[in-house]
Parts: sequence; C-alpha cells; structure tokens
Amino acid sequence: MKMFLRLSCIAIPVMLFSFAIYAVGGEFAEIFKDDAGRYIYSYPSGLSFAEISEENSHSGEICLRLELDHNNYSGAGYALHNPIDASRIREKGSLQFWVKGGSGGEKFEIVLVNEQKDGRKAESFFDVAMIAGTGKEWQKISIPLSSFPANAVYWDGAQGKELPIKFDWSNINELKIRTRPDAKSGKSIVLYFDDVVLNEGSESSIKELSIYKEGDPLYTYSYGGNSRIEIVADNYKSKPSVKMSLDTKDYSGAAFAFGPLDLSSARNKGVLEFMLKSEKGGEQVELNAVKADDPKIEVGIELSSVKPISSDWQKYEIPLKDFPSKGIYWNSQAGREISGELVEWNRIGELKFKIKKGENKNCVLYVSDVKIRLN
Repeated sequence: MKMFLRLSCIAIPVMLFSFAIYAVGGEFAEIFKDDAGRYIYSYPSGLSFAEISEENSHSGEICLRLELDHNNYSGAGYALHNPIDASRIREKGSLQFWVKGGSGGEKFEIVLVNEQKDGRKAESFFDVAMIAGTGKEWQKISIPLSSFPANAVYWDGAQGKELPIKFDWSNINELKIRTRPDAKSGKSIVLYFDDVVLNEGSESSIKELSIYKEGDPLYTYSYGGNSRIEIVADNYKSKPSVKMSLDTKDYSGAAFAFGPLDLSSARNKGVLEFMLKSEKGGEQVELNAVKADDPKIEVGIELSSVKPISSDWQKYEIPLKDFPSKGIYWNSQAGREISGELVEWNRIGELKFKIKKGENKNCVLYVSDVKIRLN
C-alpha cells in the first residue's frame, strides 16, 4: 500500500519502527534514510506542507517532500526518534544529503536543531545557496559541520525576534528546512530530500561562500533618508547587479544580510572578494563586517585605502585579517555610536556599505559577485 502523508502545522507521528543511531557504510548516523523519524511538521499552517512519499525517492522506498510558501517565512521540521551526539565529529564531520527541486533554482536554509532542557529550540543553520544551486535532478551536497555557527539562535516570542543561544552538539533532535520570503520565486516551492546522514569526514571542503552571485540575495536592506537598494539590469558579465543609492545628506548605508556565518577559521586566511563600480567614481565609502547579534558591532575598511572607486567595474580583494578587531555599535540609550570589540567572527551576519553625512555629493554603487574565499 502506498504511503502518502500530508502534514501541516500539527506534529503527527509518521512511523512506529525503530531508528538506528549508528549506520553502516562509513556513516556516523542516519537522519533521514529508511526510517521516517518521530514526527514532521510545517509552517505557516495551511500554506506549507511536509509529507513522506514513496514517489520520486533517490534510493530506497521513501523520500521527504516539502512544499514551502515563498511569500512567508516558511519551513518544515523533521524530529528524530533519538537524539544524535555529533560533538566528537563537530570539527571534521559533515552533513550530507541528496536534494532536488520541483522547478530548479529553489533557495533554502538547512537547520540543525537542539531542544534545550527548558524547551527552547536552539537552531544552527546554513544557507545552502551559498555553496550550491538546486536543480530538477537529484544532487548530493556535503556541508562540513564546522561551517554551521557554533552559537545558535532561538525564537523569543515575547520579544518577537531571534536571540543567541549556545548549541549543544551532543543533543541534535531535529532537522529543519526553511526559506525566507521571495515573491519572485512564486507562491510556493517544492523540495525533495533523501539519504540525509552525518559522516565522520567531509567528501569535499567548501572553498568559498557566495553572498551575491546572480538573482536576488536572500535579504538586503538600506537606511538613511532616501537610500534604497535594488536589483538592476546594469550588470557585470550579463548578470544582474545590486544597485545601492545612498543618501548623501544623511548617514546612510545598504547591506547584504545573511547567515550568521562562522568565519573564525577564515579570519587569518580568508578573503572577501567582489566587483564594484560607481556612478561617477571617487566616492568615499566604508565597507563593514557586522556581528549578527546585539550589540551589532561592526568593523570597517575605507574602500579608497584598497583602491579608489571607479565608474568602471573593478575587483576588490580584501583579506579578512585586514578588518580591525575593534569596532563600533549603535547604543540607543546613549543615542550615539560607541566603541566595542568584535570578538565573535563565528557569527558574522552582514556586509554593509556606508557613507558619512555630507562626505559625497552623489553616491550610487553597483555591486556584483560578492563572495568569501575561505583559504
């Protein structure tokens, strides 16, 4: 008899047979392979769905099929029968899985979840679009566990935002796949997952992380008066670029927000690379790396100290070690920026281009191919 369960919002048991913690074939532990776990759920209710199906599996008889709403913050969680202790493979192990999309080009974050003793769910997540695209055929993806941030976040309903929390790698309870709103991708996306395992080693190391390549970045924002950020046809190598129009009459900026990313191991050898041009050339712009959590300490480099900004496309390559260790952050109580230490390179959440009030007569920037080379 064909098994086809369609679940939304409410956690429902889906299988009754046992779950093998230690797998065969060199795998450290199975997450989703032949067993279906304890329960699955999806959100928002009625708009996103998770189901176990015998159709379209990569291997074996079943796969995990998700339909996520791309007009909302949407996701699906897959709870394990027994928690997995991945603490001893944290440095050299990897999360491996097979994935395909319904249409191709789907963007998603993959999340490891640790349920704390007080019931809070700590989530350490990785944006898969930074290393691989999603196609309509099955493909294998391997993510080193060291690429997942050591410090996680949890949702605080009272404050209505994510807050930092320590992640317990000895107690992984759940796998979650989630997306952010992206109206251009349509109302919903379909994803299939199979053969999700933890391995003691990584088949391939990640060489670079893509912040913006082509198409919309996951999240951008601007601030200061009439500043705005948009995707435009004024492009680099026939690809869309990001246009940042900054308000020169105010303290103004625009940022790529992501992650958070664990860049602690890349601090000494990693390089931030991007293509940049401006509307007129000669603008004074500061580029900042920003900590993901409050206080959002940021450390900056004047781009003119690397090379003067030009109206022609130029490649910028900035070693991460060139960013200072001391930064600033906005203190709302004091009503001003104050100095602070950027000590958590394992939780970098933004790259921000900003200008000072009155420093430029005009400031329109075009940015493309933003990446972080890890070594």
